[in-house]
Amino acid sequence: MVNNPLVHDQSHAINILEDYLHRDWPGTTKLSQRELKQYRQQNSIVGWRVPLVVDDTPTSIDLLIGNDYPYELPDVYLVGEKKALFWPHVESDNKLCVYPSNATFNPADPAGVASDLLSSSKALITELVRGNCKTDFADEFQNYWVQTVDFNQPRALLLNDLLPPSRHIMCWRGKSHTLFSDSTDDGIRWLKNHHQEKFSEDDFNQVLFLWFDSPLMPEQYPRSNIDIIKLAESCGAEKLLHALINEKSNTLYVVIGFLTQTGPTAAAIRVQRPPRQSIPKDRGVNPIVKGFRPGHVPQHILNMRMLSAGTKTRNLNTVRVDESWIHSRGGNGLPKKNKRICIVGCGSLGGQVSLLLAQTGYELELIDPDSLDWDNVGRHILGSPRSIQQNKAKALATHLSQQLPHRDIQHHATTWKTVWEKTPEVIMNCDIIVSTTGDWPSESALNRLNRTVAGFPDLIIGWTEAHALAGHALIIRDIGGCLCCGMSGVGAFSHEAIVWKEEQMAPIPACGGFYQPYGAIDLSQIHGLIARSVMDLTEGRIKKSEHRVWFGDVGRINALGGSVTPRWNSPELDIRQGLREYQNHWALNPQCSLCAPSHR
Repeated sequence: MVNNPLVHDQSHAINILEDYLHRDWPGTTKLSQRELKQYRQQNSIVGWRVPLVVDDTPTSIDLLIGNDYPYELPDVYLVGEKKALFWPHVESDNKLCVYPSNATFNPADPAGVASDLLSSSKALITELVRGNCKTDFADEFQNYWVQTVDFNQPRALLLNDLLPPSRHIMCWRGKSHTLFSDSTDDGIRWLKNHHQEKFSEDDFNQVLFLWFDSPLMPEQYPRSNIDIIKLAESCGAEKLLHALINEKSNTLYVVIGFLTQTGPTAAAIRVQRPPRQSIPKDRGVNPIVKGFRPGHVPQHILNMRMLSAGTKTRNLNTVRVDESWIHSRGGNGLPKKNKRICIVGCGSLGGQVSLLLAQTGYELELIDPDSLDWDNVGRHILGSPRSIQQNKAKALATHLSQQLPHRDIQHHATTWKTVWEKTPEVIMNCDIIVSTTGDWPSESALNRLNRTVAGFPDLIIGWTEAHALAGHALIIRDIGGCLCCGMSGVGAFSHEAIVWKEEQMAPIPACGGFYQPYGAIDLSQIHGLIARSVMDLTEGRIKKSEHRVWFGDVGRINALGGSVTPRWNSPELDIRQGLREYQNHWALNPQCSLCAPSHR
């Protein structure tokens, strides 16, 4: 039987905790099993009721220990009257949220953890009793809205901008989610990308977006249809609401939005038509039109009947899917609007670079004539049954579009030269071309276009050396050198990082077949090198041509029969054990046939 030290840790920690509670918090009593079962958290193994005095008023909290203690914090519950949506930081079962979700603590000090937790709990309750935390309802709106949500309803996905004014927006209803967008075109593009299916304007309906100048408090959350009228009136949008109600109205959606100190937030509501009323002979009558001939119900009657107090609203679990939210959470700021990157080569290097750039917020043009097969899945972003033996550019565009359906990602299952000959605007409309083909003649041709065609995009050429223990990003701009400034006539690069005693290309059992051996982990550093170069270039941090190099583990380089080239192995560069990046200005070579003034 395997020894489990965690069992000992838990028993030891509980004994220490119990001794501490009885010593420092007089009057503490252990909860019975019956009292423990009253809580929703069924994995509690032990608990105590701890008496407190808040502003001269006696109160109590329950401290519960779960199965993972001491490697998880104890839970704190208020005892007595339910305070959810009356006090902030209280969940629906009266659990008190004392610490943020990312709080750290020391499992080896159960008494110290409990001391801080109980002291913080008392301090928080004191603030709540005094009414000093009301603004937290706004700043942490989603935590409280979710307590009113009907989880049997499909989730609401918000693609629309969370900005004023109140207005009509569009809505698409599906089985698993309901999508809200500012326009039908936006919604269709998102759905087509995400589901890889066709959608039409007929799939969409107008709904209402209400923008509030001040945050909503829990007492303003809608509970019945009539509350929707109050919300619309409070932001001057009654006419917008009434315009959506007619005799055929069955379901109406409303999205509410406002600004908090931590940014905009929003939530969606489903407003349902009152249920049909029974009449003799088991037939039902539509309460919206009852007593009127079809087409003759006055508008004010329609409004009153549809938005009656007797029908409950369905508050929806609401998730933002707009690009500002997704890409600001991604860590690289706002989406790179109007920045389009052309990726030439969607293999193991270009595929992952494409993902990084799409996640950062760039629009993409993907170009590759080749198909993916099993021999490449060990180091490629693709590999699902839908991508094997499929064109790499097409399969990659599908993969990225489903993951990031708000992005515009186009593909071309052909060579870049064919794209240039037939639709040169595809390339000319891009801000940067990134070539990761490792094909010297192809990249030399791109380099020539960059140097000779007016308005041709900036060019970044990225490649790996053997085993991906070194990688390069050559950024080519109008000022500085080009690819040919550092290449020989047979494609030998003058600034290679590693020299090998023997040939490192691995043969395969086919005529003239070779491949470059490297793994996904080593390659990941070079993905980042190239993607960062794109971001630095679009954001204005690269003013002229530049060469960036990543050095992997020098110990592994040596063990595999390689060594750092003399150009890089100098005391000034301080390569040492590697695992570092270098950036150098890429100077114009006076002998370059493209750059030297005498050759232009």
